[in-house]
Amino acid sequence: MKFRTALLSFALTATLLTGTAVTAVSSGGGRPAAAAPEEAEPTTRPIDPQLFTDTGDGGRNTDATVRQATDKKTNHLPCIAKREVRNVRYKGTRTEWPSAAEWRVSGWGPHQTLRLDRKVSVANKIGSTFGLSAEVVSSSVGFDVTRTQEVGISVSAELTQKAHYQLQAGAVFKVYSYDVYYTPGEWLVSGMWGSCTPKDNAKPYRVGSSTAGKFWTFDHKTVKV
Repeated sequence: MKFRTALLSFALTATLLTGTAVTAVSSGGGRPAAAAPEEAEPTTRPIDPQLFTDTGDGGRNTDATVRQATDKKTNHLPCIAKREVRNVRYKGTRTEWPSAAEWRVSGWGPHQTLRLDRKVSVANKIGSTFGLSAEVVSSSVGFDVTRTQEVGISVSAELTQKAHYQLQAGAVFKVYSYDVYYTPGEWLVSGMWGSCTPKDNAKPYRVGSSTAGKFWTFDHKTVKV
């Protein structure tokens, strides 16, 4: 009985000194079972930012996941080695009719002239880029797809009937279509560094088509409202 009391007292003293819970369980041989060792904290391997930087053609490659990039056993990861614009072609013109107040004026007829004289802001258009930067698309289609300019509108219309009219101005764009192609590659990872290089005999494949519009001129129409 004295031996067991002394054993429990020893375990309590160890707990207070070390802050580690100790469970004294009597075994068949009269000895307490040893406490399980604490698990070591897992070490985190830092991510090399160069694995996920720009591929050089305006697109950020995110095909390789963080989990894959931190796996020491992985040295071949899928990626996009190149993004490019192909088959740029002129498709014609397209007119947009903004609903903002500065693009319209209204009045009653007959014997009245509606005039629209003011400055408006007009921006070129760009559709889907499929990971390409606007700079790459601009250099491919031949104009700055992000350009915004202030242009003056000056149009008029004679009202000949007794009705309420609205004079509307529209922006006319020259539209170009283009295809986007990817060249498949793989990350060649060595330790904390890597680069995306095209696979052997890799063939570019088409991922989609889009359009870009360049502001050209104004149009106008008169409607009864």
